[in-house]
Amino acid sequence: MMKTRLKFSPLACAALALFPLSSVAYAQTAPADADAEAGDDAGDTIVVTANRREESAQKVGIAVTALAPQMLENGAIIQSSDIAKLVPALNTIPNAGSPVTAYSIRGVSLPDGSAQQESPIALYQDGVYVANTAAAGFPVFDLQRVEALRGPQGTLFGRNATGGLIQFISNKPEEGFSAQIEGSLGSYELRQLEGFVNFGNDVIAVRVAGSHLESDGFINNTLGRNLLTRNVDALRIQVRFEPNPDTVFTLRAEGFDQKGTARAGKHVATWTPPGALYPEPLPADVDAWGGGPGNDLFGYRDTNPDPYTVEVNRPGFLTKNNKTLALTYEQALGIVSLNSTTAYTRTKVGYLEDSDAGPTDSLVFATGSDVDTFSQELRFQADHGGFRWTAGGYYIKIDGDYDGSFTVPEFFGFSTRSQALFNQTTRSFSLFAQGEYDLTDRLTFILGGRYQWDKNELDLAVDCIDFTPDSCAVIFPGYSDGAPGTLGTLRNVAQQQKNDDWSGKVGLNFQATQDLLFYVSASKGLKGGGWTISPDGTSLVDRFGFGPEKLYAYEGGVKTTLADGKVTANLSAFYYDYKGAQTYFFSGVTATVFNQNATNKGFEVEVNARPWRGGNIGFNVAYADPMVKGIVTPEGVQSQRPTLASKWQVGWNAGQSIDLSDRANLYLGYVAKYTSNRYFNIVNEPLLLGKGYTVHDLNAKLTLDDRYWISVFASNVTDKKYVSAIFSQAPQGYALLQYAEPRVIGLRVGAKF
Repeated sequence: MMKTRLKFSPLACAALALFPLSSVAYAQTAPADADAEAGDDAGDTIVVTANRREESAQKVGIAVTALAPQMLENGAIIQSSDIAKLVPALNTIPNAGSPVTAYSIRGVSLPDGSAQQESPIALYQDGVYVANTAAAGFPVFDLQRVEALRGPQGTLFGRNATGGLIQFISNKPEEGFSAQIEGSLGSYELRQLEGFVNFGNDVIAVRVAGSHLESDGFINNTLGRNLLTRNVDALRIQVRFEPNPDTVFTLRAEGFDQKGTARAGKHVATWTPPGALYPEPLPADVDAWGGGPGNDLFGYRDTNPDPYTVEVNRPGFLTKNNKTLALTYEQALGIVSLNSTTAYTRTKVGYLEDSDAGPTDSLVFATGSDVDTFSQELRFQADHGGFRWTAGGYYIKIDGDYDGSFTVPEFFGFSTRSQALFNQTTRSFSLFAQGEYDLTDRLTFILGGRYQWDKNELDLAVDCIDFTPDSCAVIFPGYSDGAPGTLGTLRNVAQQQKNDDWSGKVGLNFQATQDLLFYVSASKGLKGGGWTISPDGTSLVDRFGFGPEKLYAYEGGVKTTLADGKVTANLSAFYYDYKGAQTYFFSGVTATVFNQNATNKGFEVEVNARPWRGGNIGFNVAYADPMVKGIVTPEGVQSQRPTLASKWQVGWNAGQSIDLSDRANLYLGYVAKYTSNRYFNIVNEPLLLGKGYTVHDLNAKLTLDDRYWISVFASNVTDKKYVSAIFSQAPQGYALLQYAEPRVIGLRVGAKF
């Protein structure tokens, strides 16, 4: 279908530099003085909106982590996926072999590289659902806080939040004038400028925030441009109109434009030795594929031991253009309040990758999408003292045009391209309600439910182009006459899925004392079905669709506040029972999502303390043991760990604010996280095991007159080399190892007005 092209101009972001700007504003919960940034003796109440209203995090019977601006700065958070450094039980893969960003909470994820798939970890920006996974790696700037909710959140948030939810909440327009600007320089030619300007009165206020980032990429390519170069412009304009104390309108226009090179991965030649069950690295003296000793099927072997150096003849490209226009209307109607959020998002993405990761012209992957998303939520709330309730309705339409292709420029005289063009439209409507009733002054009963109607439509065309005779049938056997029922033989397919079902929650909160909360809950979560579109034409037409998944979750926890508010210690434990968990499998150039039953169990512990004035320390540990049943492996039918599912994560952090004089303050921050082994495919073969790693980040910030500052930062201080994704191309005799960012050292300078 044809769509009108909307242009987001990066010049608008550059023009913002003419104003006084800033990078990180202070959170609603954090006072402006430097001591309070680190946490003073009195402590600050951390406010979250896990129940769609502002509450103290220690009073909410949900496993939630809230990140204030100082923590985001300590972790050198630049894009949304970076928060995995700071959140227990969270893993991410940014732009791994595709333009999408995958999130995993408690081992729950769907790391399909296709932009038409929705994630089981729902992302929200200022109350608006980010439906497109290609838009999920957005720039982070001028935030009030980030909230990460673990476990199904389907009752109040609804859309596909079976694994959890992450909400990014920006600073809102306010009365008066304020502005900040911050510039950064760092490793790999990192250059960043970001900030905001705010002005207005008690009736109308405007806040304009922007960010510009450039980087030359940390993957050195000896044959051309470096890989993972970035040039990102982002702009957010908010207008708040409050004609009277009972009425508030907030209009938000936000977008980002990203251009750069793709990533190809570090090439490792592989083979399956005689008698072995799984592929393994190919010895340099073994000619397993006929292309020479140690070489893959295409006759190539990467002999450079540096994981950040490649020789790729096609650096490829990654482009993203995302625009959102959202209007929020808040109205007090006596004891009842009304909240209406209307949003439209347009996301355009282009991606091309050298999938052979070498100098040969053997395999090129490309994908693109143009997606319109419209959503409308209407929500009513009331607080009757001993009874609080929320009810409303939600509608979303996702209409996307997508394309994907595999091109083989030259393979033993054959040359071909297989491609898929399709439109996928999702319409979903739901009604929801949740109430909290105080049975006593300490015991609260919670009951909520949501009923959801989904309709998905697919119009697909696949095709194969012979650049040399008979290449399609040889390279992509799904197009051969001997493969009936494949997409390659049918060429055109139209399918539809309709589903309706309920999700809900029942729970009890017991406030034993003012500082001690016990909670238990049982929930049911839903995630809609869809299709896996692999552009090689081999998928069977009766199997490339997958159904909804249902999660039955049981959770309990304790939240404590000790030492006059100086210490918080929280524990949560859970058990998940999945019916038809959406399971991702990748082999060669073929991706598949199918439904299997699964279980998961685990716990998290979070402790934060302000033991002395100006100081804060924190510790957290997360354990998860998800297992998907009935997976066919070379060893038989077994239970397997899903992709990105680390069994253990341990995090720790510390900060200290030091008053050097009446005018000068020094803040020292440290963040670290250990992540244990995780697999990168549902078949847990040794080659696809990512070893555990620990990453340390440091930040030192000198502030003068509470107005000017200079800071130095270092992320991945020890320069730990670890993989963020692994893809096996076993039929072609190699694997691609994608390494996370090495050590980055930088300098920031800023001022506020």
